Amino acid sequence: MADWTRTTAVTALAQLPGVGPVRLDQLLQAGDPVDLVGALCAGSPPPPGLGRVDDAESWSAILAAVDPGALAARLADLEITVTVAGEAAHPDRLAHDIDPSPVLFRWGRPVPAGSPAVAIVGTRRCSAIGREVARELGHGLAAAGVVVVSGLALGVDGGAHAGALAAEGAPPVAFVGGGPTSSIRDAIANCGTVSSPRERLPARRRLALRPPAGASRRATA
Repeated sequence: MADWTRTTAVTALAQLPGVGPVRLDQLLQAGDPVDLVGALCAGSPPPPGLGRVDDAESWSAILAAVDPGALAARLADLEITVTVAGEAAHPDRLAHDIDPSPVLFRWGRPVPAGSPAVAIVGTRRCSAIGREVARELGHGLAAAGVVVVSGLALGVDGGAHAGALAAEGAPPVAFVGGGPTSSIRDAIANCGTVSSPRERLPARRRLALRPPAGASRRATA
């Protein structure tokens, strides 16, 4: 079995039951992710305050069943890039965010660093006029060389991305959240980037770790 790397260790930690962005950030702050995964595989408890008593057994069982080499190959096959806060490839703009993502899973083409960008977000249940306004804004900004950043929800988000794609200008950036998403994320990935703070990419590109029989699963905190 191949050795763990920083990328595969972070990917595995991000998918453990009960680990959301906040707890993942705390785990990464607690020490080197490779050392942490190694300790958890060996049955050591999570760092103090970062896991429930019964998390140790389930986390250990899940991680021990993962082949790091196969996970790395899966990431490469699905063309998913994993970056961690502090790394050169991680968007430096996120460092000053009020709630920065410690890890990003990205699919598609990277947007050049320093590109001007504008976020367009709004309701899923917008009117036809609202969607058209979002589309016009997205089109105009992309045509002017400005990266349109939005979610993948139906409504305003989808309208903004549709306009940006139609302009064939600056590549758009989409962030995957929860709930229904628009049908244009594949088109976005072909010219721009689809990103997620936790592995929530399209189903065929997911890396979900399968827990061994008997290992408990919890809702993400």
